[in-house]
Amino acid sequence: MSGANARQDSNLKIIETTFQPAFIVGTSEKKDTLCILYVDDDQTLLEVSKQILLMENNFEIDNATSVDEAFEKLEKQTYDAIVSDYEMPMKNGLEFLRELREQHRETPFILFTGKGREDVAVKALNLGADRYLDKNGSPETVYCELADAINKIVERKKSRELLAKSESKYHALVENSLQGISILLTAPIRIVFANGAFGKILGYSSQELTSLSPAGIMGLVYPEDRDVFFKRMENRLRGEPAEKSFEFRAVRKDGSIIWLSSLANRVYYDGQPAVQGMFLDVTENKKTGEILRESEERYRELANCLPDIVFETDITGHVVFANERSLEISGYSHGELEKGLNVLQFIAPKDKERATKNIQRLFAGGSYVSAEYTFVRKDGTTFPALITATPRISGNKMVGLRGLAIDITKRKKTEESLEKEQQELNLIIDSSPIIIFYKDKEGKFVRVNEAFAEALKIRKEKFFGKTVFDFYSPEIARGMANDDL
Repeated sequence: MSGANARQDSNLKIIETTFQPAFIVGTSEKKDTLCILYVDDDQTLLEVSKQILLMENNFEIDNATSVDEAFEKLEKQTYDAIVSDYEMPMKNGLEFLRELREQHRETPFILFTGKGREDVAVKALNLGADRYLDKNGSPETVYCELADAINKIVERKKSRELLAKSESKYHALVENSLQGISILLTAPIRIVFANGAFGKILGYSSQELTSLSPAGIMGLVYPEDRDVFFKRMENRLRGEPAEKSFEFRAVRKDGSIIWLSSLANRVYYDGQPAVQGMFLDVTENKKTGEILRESEERYRELANCLPDIVFETDITGHVVFANERSLEISGYSHGELEKGLNVLQFIAPKDKERATKNIQRLFAGGSYVSAEYTFVRKDGTTFPALITATPRISGNKMVGLRGLAIDITKRKKTEESLEKEQQELNLIIDSSPIIIFYKDKEGKFVRVNEAFAEALKIRKEKFFGKTVFDFYSPEIARGMANDDL
């Protein structure tokens, strides 16, 4: 309020209110103390206003009687809000506000004046004032409104700061993400945001992507995948359920084709429904997968060409793969094997305990196991088999066994035949009246028959590992002749 008489009347009215029941300003909730800078050239009014504002508010109020004094205080302390009169000597409230904003001080500012002119209010708001309040009126109403305005503009500023921090973190996260991130709008279709990673994936800059025409955006998707891609985007915009993640082929700026894995969500951008997509280049994974698939196919083809049983099991020992030859040998069909036959079902009861222990060795970290077992066919017939098994590893984790089972029936028959022939030969040699002996390349005896031992009067066992010269040593010959002849 301007003029001495006007100020005096205002002061009297305010003083009267201090003796009336206290009026409530703000809420009863406990809040942090707000530090307020109140600027007015009337010292008495400052003190009275301070008393009223402190009655029911968690404020800490610092006074200044001029703009220059206010700036001196601002250099030493930070305030949550500034309340300033309009008409003051030297510099008025608008000049104070202009200098504040020119110095990039964003402290919330309330122009609190008895000069109720509309042009002053407009200028204050244009200069960046948060509120314009008229001092005229009932003190209870005026100071309640002032206290409420202080609380609200401070809270609004804190909310803006929190939002700015949140947005800053979000933008930092998005921009530093290894995944490509974009936001698409429709009608017409356009990219309104693309981070650097998305641009790098496609070979464009972020600015180039956001400048693409609808046709250019369509061209980013491989022709055969466009219908599915844009249909999914439309479903997302309509809020219809759809798988969040899918893979499609994209066309880079240089024309090369890559595979992208996309995760899409419906969001709002400037109040409009939009689709936010996150993209990861999975081209190398696709190539690796294709190589693995081709390798697996070659493995299966090779396994089916082998004349022996090739099998794989899961971690429980159930068969998950068997080659064509295994079906012929075992008598089971693919369907029967796919039902989960356990590998131990092919082992004869007398060998199961030993086979179980060998499997446990593999599961405990063994590299491979090879042993002979009696293999049982579906019809109950058996044959001897040499089974070699090794752990099946996926992702550095054991997931089962891989093995080979060889029918050794012929080998066993051959071994039995050779053993029989050897026995017959030994009988012939030992029963022959002719002296027969065998020596190794060093001239040491490895076999002598009974006729030889009888002729020399030396037991057969004494010859093994000895040369003929050993028997011409007088000492040795004499010792051997006297030892259990």
